[in-house]
Amino acid sequence: MKVLVGNNGNIDLDGPVEMNKKQRKAFFELMGDMFSVVQQEKSTSIRFERLGNKMFLRQWEPEEYALLLEIEDTRKISEKLGRSWMSVDIKRGEFFSNFMIWVQKKGKNIINDNVTELIEEFLKEKENDKFLRKEKKKLARQKKKEIRTLEERIENLRSPTNRRRLEIIRSMRKDLDIDAVINEEVAKVQSEIDCIKIELGEA
Repeated sequence: MKVLVGNNGNIDLDGPVEMNKKQRKAFFELMGDMFSVVQQEKSTSIRFERLGNKMFLRQWEPEEYALLLEIEDTRKISEKLGRSWMSVDIKRGEFFSNFMIWVQKKGKNIINDNVTELIEEFLKEKENDKFLRKEKKKLARQKKKEIRTLEERIENLRSPTNRRRLEIIRSMRKDLDIDAVINEEVAKVQSEIDCIKIELGEA
């Protein structure tokens, strides 16, 4: 077994370690004594990123967020979680105020309600909001692309090439008003552009 020690003192294992039931039990008991939040998760995938190879982020769990609400020294919490002082300080700053505003808005109570469940609900709602914003931006990009395509269509309608095409048609249809045809088609396309801009809130 090879244990890797990073330049900041972080520990990682070079590869999977086979353990029997007794060893696993002792290992998790040791981890539980050292850190406040220790979770077991079954995995069928292999993690190739290792300490010293490249940076990789560890997702925060609801139980870890709950510890951020405790009135304790940041360094003490970082020791409990096995995370750096800086990561705890940054996460605490971005989480605390947003969560408390959400709790007040929802009429919840962090004293009487289950804090971990509240955090799970908050994170789920936040993730859903993030997804909706992402989809909204994606739709906006698509609509703006449609506008550019339609604007190019107007340029083509007004181009000398299109006018020459219509002049050829007028040689067979003397009553054809070229300007009227172009203006009518341009108005139709412009109407489509205006509708899309209304959808985007740009009108």
